[in-house]
Amino acid sequence: MESHTGLTGADYAVIAVYIIGIVLLGTYAGRRQKNTEDFLLAGRSMRWWPIAISLFAAFFSSISYIAIPGEAFNYGTTMYLYMFFLILPLPVALLFFLKLFYRLRLWTAYEYLERRFHVGLRICGSSIFLVTRCVYLGVALYATALLLEPAVGWPLWFSIILIGAVGTVYAGFGGLKGVIWTDVAQFVILVGGVLAIIIFIICRLPNGVADIWHVAGETNHGFNIGWDSGFWDFNFMQRITVWAWLIGVLPNCIAPATDQVNLQLCLACRNYRSLAMSMIGSSVGGLPVVFIFYIAGLALLAYVRILGQGTPLAEISQGDKAYTYFITHIMPVGLRGLIIAGLLSAVMSTVVSVINSLATVTVKDIYQRVVAPGRGERHYLAAAKLMTGGWGMIAVAAGCLIAWICSAYQVSLLEISNICLGIFSGILLGLFALGLLNPRSNSFGAWCGIFCGSGVTLFVTYYFFLRCPVAERISFLWLGVLAPVSVFVIGSILCFCRPRGEERTELVIWKNPLLNYRDVFENKERMKG
Repeated sequence: MESHTGLTGADYAVIAVYIIGIVLLGTYAGRRQKNTEDFLLAGRSMRWWPIAISLFAAFFSSISYIAIPGEAFNYGTTMYLYMFFLILPLPVALLFFLKLFYRLRLWTAYEYLERRFHVGLRICGSSIFLVTRCVYLGVALYATALLLEPAVGWPLWFSIILIGAVGTVYAGFGGLKGVIWTDVAQFVILVGGVLAIIIFIICRLPNGVADIWHVAGETNHGFNIGWDSGFWDFNFMQRITVWAWLIGVLPNCIAPATDQVNLQLCLACRNYRSLAMSMIGSSVGGLPVVFIFYIAGLALLAYVRILGQGTPLAEISQGDKAYTYFITHIMPVGLRGLIIAGLLSAVMSTVVSVINSLATVTVKDIYQRVVAPGRGERHYLAAAKLMTGGWGMIAVAAGCLIAWICSAYQVSLLEISNICLGIFSGILLGLFALGLLNPRSNSFGAWCGIFCGSGVTLFVTYYFFLRCPVAERISFLWLGVLAPVSVFVIGSILCFCRPRGEERTELVIWKNPLLNYRDVFENKERMKG
């Protein structure tokens, strides 16, 4: 069995060409920017297929690049079925929520909160998003650095700074259009890297693909959903259960329209038909792509079982570590550089999309709305570029801070990421649900829902998760469900304590004049105003 340690000059050359090429492509694609609409929303002129690829790339992080093959290696392909539960709420999201937000000609999701309730709620929602996504960026950068440190020997700080700096450069010069077209190129590199691993393994197995399926069946690493598997049990302690996925379908109807990262890419589409096709293309087209990564994990399992016995690779029990070891020690020279470039592609696609969204929210919801209203487009365009650079530096600092916290306090990276996103994104989701679904809701009920719902969620998190032994903890997945439900229920009840006031209740989805279903898939001009 071949064994090469670390990266060679040829591998570093591949990585260098990738980084330089991505920066040049991003800056070239985003040339001729005249205003903030060009910089932040790509002029609202993009076709559906690059948006579809960018939507997929934005949420397929470096964690997924390693974790999905690791999941298949450790447990099998059952988790892949969750992809189908993500598609279930798509028709509702398209026909109601995404269509309404697109027709409103928004800049950010939080602009809706001002129109529906009050400017204070817009600032509150924007602030929660900024803090939550900043922490998420730090986690993503730190997680990638953790993967690269044993794989290629780069120090944590070097990987964090490299990824953050490169992403900030082409996001700052290229704007959203540069982000989208670099995502397209990086998608090709990402998929090419994992295909190289699968083909390499198949060519070395005695019976090729047949060995992969044989080992998967022998080790029960397929779709383990039998009646005795626990998959159908309503059990809070069960690792994978269909009920958690089914419950998650309800909030996922609204989430695509209210998540700024997703919504901003959708708002860049030239018309609603392009938006619908991009969402369908991203969701449905992602099915075979994600399955390829599961195949890579099963292929690695077959390789270890058949060819790796008696080698250091066979002694590694965790799938993600076995995967990174295989990349840096077994794969041929040059291909290792391509695969590391694929890993960098995964994280940079996520980082630059989030940085662009952070800059958009900061400029449109806070700077232009409150700090410096009434300035010219050139001023706000310059501010948007400065904000992009500023958030890039903050993201690097957040990555270093997360690295220090995890090292000093031995906090689980997975728990930090899921609790932060689950709770705070859930609070925002509950606030949007209150405005979109309840015609009686008002600003008073919304504020009460935020504070009381947050209090309930944090109370449960502290006493039933943090202070409990690991074996007795409530699953962190349920915390993400509790947050939006508590905000919506409490806000709906307390809104009756005050009259409706001047809130624009016509912005709920029921009988909304903007939801004209006859033109869902017709190629019409965008609405004006």
